[in-house]
Amino acid sequence: MTQHVPQGQQITDSDITEVMVAQDSSINYVTWAQRGLLSQYTAETDLVPGTLLIGPMLTTTPAVSSNLMTIAVALKDDQYPPSLGVGDTVSAYYVGPPANSNSSSQDVTILLATTVKILSLPVGGSSDGSANNVFEVSVDKADAMNVLAASDESHLVFTSGASTAGSGNSAPGATVPSPSASSSAAT
Repeated sequence: MTQHVPQGQQITDSDITEVMVAQDSSINYVTWAQRGLLSQYTAETDLVPGTLLIGPMLTTTPAVSSNLMTIAVALKDDQYPPSLGVGDTVSAYYVGPPANSNSSSQDVTILLATTVKILSLPVGGSSDGSANNVFEVSVDKADAMNVLAASDESHLVFTSGASTAGSGNSAPGATVPSPSASSSAAT
């Protein structure tokens, strides 16, 4: 590695250089010939200059976007689809009284975010739907404050119908193909 690469970021050609290393079949070096495959991976952990790049330092988890924020929101059982799973993408709505209105006004529905990704599900739940279930979600930074405010007021509703990203994208400790009998590696 020639430059610092933060966890979750993609490694580019400018981040690595070729070095000579002793062959060792017990170490899964990323060979110089394999550098073209790096576009399929992101850094599993922070990578620092001078480090030899090996397969377990890589993952197939999508690159982290600087526009996303991870937040926790609380929903009652009837405020989200019962089949919601980790990796699903939902839309977030405010459903409640209009701002600056009297209590007799009809509720309004306002779209807050179209791509809220579910990162973790609540443990347990309530049998009567009255308890809050805390979800960890990833949402665009521009939408995060409105989503949090709606959650805090118990007016947040998730709906499915947005694209789902199903599980299977992450592979902690994923490795690139085993190196051939090469004596160069990426660093």
